[in-house]
Amino acid sequence: MALVAPSAPPDLREALASFLIEEELGRGGMGTAYRALDAETGETRCLKVLRPGLAYDEDFVGRLAQEAISMAQLDHPGIVRFHRIGREGHFYYLVLEYVEGQDLGRLIDASSRLEVGRVVRFGVEVCRALEYAHARNVIHRDIKPSNLLVDARDHVRLTDFGLARILDVRKKRITDTGTILGSVRFSAPELFEDAKRAGPLADQYSLASTIYFALTGQFPVPGRALRDFVQGVDTRPRIPLLDRRPDVPCALSEGLERALAKDPAERFPAIAEFRGAIEAFAEGGPEGAPTATVVP
Repeated sequence: MALVAPSAPPDLREALASFLIEEELGRGGMGTAYRALDAETGETRCLKVLRPGLAYDEDFVGRLAQEAISMAQLDHPGIVRFHRIGREGHFYYLVLEYVEGQDLGRLIDASSRLEVGRVVRFGVEVCRALEYAHARNVIHRDIKPSNLLVDARDHVRLTDFGLARILDVRKKRITDTGTILGSVRFSAPELFEDAKRAGPLADQYSLASTIYFALTGQFPVPGRALRDFVQGVDTRPRIPLLDRRPDVPCALSEGLERALAKDPAERFPAIAEFRGAIEAFAEGGPEGAPTATVVP
């Protein structure tokens, strides 16, 4: 008999006999995440299950496989650890490290806006994780508050590389030109013009947009519509950070403004340079911003 909590869907309870599902953690476009006890190892894991209707969609199954490939390459304290991918019946699932805490989006919802030093420290930690990933030709492409997990030690962990793209011209791309992935409000403009242009600088833009949101509780460009980016006609200016958060240091605001440039060529050349522009404003300073400790 399946070791699954009664609240789990009956068909999932039937299929996944090796997990005790304890709690639903959240839902996204690809499926549902659960906190679950792995009966084989006795460890608590995050079980990410693809929606049953999508399991027959080759594109979505391919994205799930891409997430597994990308995550398997990454072993960094700022990145949620990937364990394995599996299939039981018509269910595809990922087994990930479970992080005790909450995502940044929920933290912002509860506080409206966060302390400057704390937000910048979070940003620096994500920068370090992205430096590691980019060095291995992995782009996240979907950085947003809900994909940043704040753990019990108040460190941030980057999760969900399901929309990542491997920068290797020898490999076939899963994402074709014109396919728009990620969340509109945090996505770099080039994603809507040509998805193949979404290189590491797209992650820089999305992280800067996330930091801006965490500082103000608002998006840099108000009323940004998907159709505007698809048509390439979004000309509305960003609202300056200092207009919404006057206590932010001018140099920090300037760094975020550069990272939020619509033209990728006007951003920092790499995520390390962006980190260098903001880390002096992190809680504890550049040397005081701690690195997360992973508990396997």
